[in-house]
Amino acid sequence: MENRKPIPETDREKEFIERLTKEAVLTAVRRHAGGLRHIFGPTGKKTVAEGKDLTNVKYIIGTGGALTRLPKRVEILSSIPYDNTGDMFLYPKKGVKVLIDNYYIMASLGVLSKKHKEAALKLLMESLGLEGA
Repeated sequence: MENRKPIPETDREKEFIERLTKEAVLTAVRRHAGGLRHIFGPTGKKTVAEGKDLTNVKYIIGTGGALTRLPKRVEILSSIPYDNTGDMFLYPKKGVKVLIDNYYIMASLGVLSKKHKEAALKLLMESLGLEGA
């Protein structure tokens, strides 16, 4: 840790940063996704959903330094549905499509879209690898 660099260079450094990134991603999803809870009443057990339901999410988009540059960025984001222990969380479903903001440009495109909507959309589609979609 004392010799850690901001940008990993060796395979060992990349593995370390990938592990940290995966834990950060899974922690963030656990905090944001809702879950199922069992309630026991006079009529028996009921299961109720609480919080944000992410089960119908079609795309997980990776943006930001680690999620746009690490070799295993797609695998990290693809692991989200598999972290749903006991199927008690309202996570995206297995097979959700992962897109990467390859140009790391999404934040800037919000501002650009105020005056140049079509150009911003074109750049977004290119960055996400959807230019032919």
